Amino acid sequence: MAAPVSRQQALAQAQQQNLAARQFVLANALDSWNVTNNNTYTGGAGQTIQFPLKNVGLQKRVVLEVKATVTSAAGIQTLTPLGGSAFFSNITLTDLNNQVRINTTSWHLTMVASAKRRNPYGSAIKAASLDSPFGYGANYTSTQSAPATINGAQNANNVFLMFELPLAYSDNDLRGALYTNVVGATYNLSMTVNPNLCVTSTADPTLSMYQASGATAATLSSVTIIVNQNYLDQIPQGQGGPILPMLDLATAYLFNQSQLGGLVVNSQNPLSYPNSRAILSTSLVYVDNQTLQQGKVTNFQLQSANFTSYKTFDEPLLSLWTRLRLQDDTPAGTYYIDHRDRPIQTIQFGNVQLMIQPATVTNSSSNFQYALEMLAIINQVTNAGSLQGT
Repeated sequence: MAAPVSRQQALAQAQQQNLAARQFVLANALDSWNVTNNNTYTGGAGQTIQFPLKNVGLQKRVVLEVKATVTSAAGIQTLTPLGGSAFFSNITLTDLNNQVRINTTSWHLTMVASAKRRNPYGSAIKAASLDSPFGYGANYTSTQSAPATINGAQNANNVFLMFELPLAYSDNDLRGALYTNVVGATYNLSMTVNPNLCVTSTADPTLSMYQASGATAATLSSVTIIVNQNYLDQIPQGQGGPILPMLDLATAYLFNQSQLGGLVVNSQNPLSYPNSRAILSTSLVYVDNQTLQQGKVTNFQLQSANFTSYKTFDEPLLSLWTRLRLQDDTPAGTYYIDHRDRPIQTIQFGNVQLMIQPATVTNSSSNFQYALEMLAIINQVTNAGSLQGT
């Protein structure tokens, strides 16, 4: 009689089978890209655009191409620090089981995509005006570009932006991928164009794209959105059907965004991480006194359930870590805290909080916009706590 298999042994066997299936799929499936949507929408900021995504193959990501016309009737419009990354105030992707995988902002997606690529997402490494005997540089303005200023009527499509919505963690790590070769179920994408995309000189421009020099804000005349789906097609088949990495498919790659308000100056303000997740990164924007600038946070602390602070760092140290990860700075007043080398496992550590000590809190409206990148086992997520305040 065979000895019973322990839980640890069963898990190890499942992980080995998953890895073998993943490698077999990656070696034999066809990496495919197809356009799902290519439409132009008229009307201003604040509109919500919805449509179903195509059910085909093992879905890895969705890439949005945005071609927008921003015009100025009067005065000069200046690109804000967040710039084009603020184009969508919300992007929501719901899977085949009606579970929300992505519910966040475009600035969050930009920050994570940049960190994972170690370069501002989709940006040329250097300007074409710099010395390059081979002609390399920022030569294709229709990939990622927005005028630093807009003055008077502009030609159509003067803003070009690209955003990645990842479903799988990476091309070689399929955790979170969606197998969509099914009928009778759909998964959907919803995008809300930032209602405060362009603001006047007296409005808070922190989460906007352009700010006017006077009382007349720019307008969004039209926007063309192209939706590209990237998936693995021609999945290899076995005797029982398609060969799939089942642990990868049982994992959700989650993006969520919320707000931390009620701040107290020179005190530790707790941001609580949700349970039953592996937190890969924390992204923050400090909205305070209509400006994004450095020096407004004294320090950050990661604190476990027994009130033990196991990591304390200030702005300069966090900036160093960000440069080592991203090879660049994020906009002043924004913060990217990377945990992916050693994720915060709230199953293992219990309740974990990020304690934030602001050096400046101008008024009661001051807040941190925060967004999390996470991995979670799907059947655990449905029974666990969600983001603070949601």
